[in-house]
Amino acid sequence: MAECCKDSEVDINAIIKEIMREKKVTPEEIDKDNKEKPFVLEEFLKDLKDRSKWSLRYFRGRAYAQFKCGNEFCDNLWSSNRAWCILDLKKQKMKLKLKQECTLYEEHPDFKYLSLSEKQEKKELDFKDDSVGAFPSFEDEKSARYMVEWAVNKYLELVGRKERVFKNYDSQRQVNAPHKQSLCEMCQAMGGPCWE
Repeated sequence: MAECCKDSEVDINAIIKEIMREKKVTPEEIDKDNKEKPFVLEEFLKDLKDRSKWSLRYFRGRAYAQFKCGNEFCDNLWSSNRAWCILDLKKQKMKLKLKQECTLYEEHPDFKYLSLSEKQEKKELDFKDDSVGAFPSFEDEKSARYMVEWAVNKYLELVGRKERVFKNYDSQRQVNAPHKQSLCEMCQAMGGPCWE
């Protein structure tokens, strides 16, 4: 797992517990209808518009994060306002982080991940391959808190305890131009740009 600056990463699990406590949401009330089924990222993302197929325990979250290339021969660092994770409100933890591939990958494909020559020919990356991509390191506490608060507010909206949540993630941080979809696990899983 290629994570950047792990020691300085904020504790998202603690933030989830804190914000749920502040908003009076308990883990016991989540997933009362017991719609639990095995979590498959692509299916979850496809069904986001119809939450009746899924319990209300999982929410996608986006925040500012740092990345460090996982290739031992590359020291590239980058950051993104579109670093994604899946939050599990029932267990009050981050279920999974979604990767991005090194921004130098397309510039120097023969140097990066030499074992991926077949994937380079196909011009697609298999993010299930452990050697592909870097996991985000969420180091900005304000951005991480905003991400968790958005997810909890969305839960409250869906169960009728709160009015429609604010939609503009990006109001908290200046957002640069969109990234390359081919280098983003969330874009690949969604089958299109993750920022739309």
